[in-house]
Amino acid sequence: MAIELRLLRYFAVVAEELHVGNAAARLFISQPALSQQIRALEEQVGLPLFVRHPRGLELTEAGEVLLAEARDVLGGSERLEATVEELRRGRTAALRIGLPPGLPPTLLPGLIASLRAQEPDARIEVRELTTPEQLTALHDGSLDLGLVREPADDDRLARRTLLVEPLGVSLPANHPLAGRESLTLRDLADELFVCFPRPWAPALHDALVRELREKQIEARFQDSEHLSTTVGMVAAGDGLTLSAAPWLEGVPAIVWRPLSDVRIEIRTAAAWRPGNRSPLLRSLLALLPAADMDAAPAPINRSAPFRP
Repeated sequence: MAIELRLLRYFAVVAEELHVGNAAARLFISQPALSQQIRALEEQVGLPLFVRHPRGLELTEAGEVLLAEARDVLGGSERLEATVEELRRGRTAALRIGLPPGLPPTLLPGLIASLRAQEPDARIEVRELTTPEQLTALHDGSLDLGLVREPADDDRLARRTLLVEPLGVSLPANHPLAGRESLTLRDLADELFVCFPRPWAPALHDALVRELREKQIEARFQDSEHLSTTVGMVAAGDGLTLSAAPWLEGVPAIVWRPLSDVRIEIRTAAAWRPGNRSPLLRSLLALLPAADMDAAPAPINRSAPFRP
């Protein structure tokens, strides 16, 4: 015996009101039509569900049992409808975002804030992954959006550049070169470079090494897999690092100076699979800003770390 949800809903409202007129008003149907529907349900069940009194109704024992079951069924139906709506809007699936080590701290919160303004219930998962790891995760479907270091040579992915940062030098505040407004790569010829490992962003790493070789600078490198390690080494005077200004921003013992003889740009791009149908991804893509390619760096304060 299959009972229509409509009949159960009518029955539940009548059982709550114990008055057909009041229940009909709640359901926006006529009182005779509601009475007919309740009789149809009783005929289908084969038992009376209400005792009729001149001033109202009273549930029978069968009615009490059916009401408890009806509430469970109706509650499940409402949850199902809510789940379908969430699926339609893409809210049950999390938006999975990858970000590279050393990402400026304001970029991701800005993107998420824009999305949450439109999708306040969106679930967002963030993983720190190197650029090659992100490319792999985008293709195997475990990542929806990657914030990758360019160049990322992968024609199967769509990309949009979000941030263009000029490369400069972060060095100890008490370093003899720290008093200059800008530096050249030649000035750094005898220095130890604390550098991110090549697997983090191979193309960017190779671009840095190529610039040094073209200027015939024999550079000494020491890998650092954590930004905190790089900060500690530079602050202690154990080396310097080529970086964008915000990477080591706010550390009192470190200053940032631009390079005057070469312009190397560190570009961060959003990357995604064109075939990804996530509604949350589509919402975020519509909000992505485009990078200003011609943005000039802010003035440099010689006595303090660069603050964009």
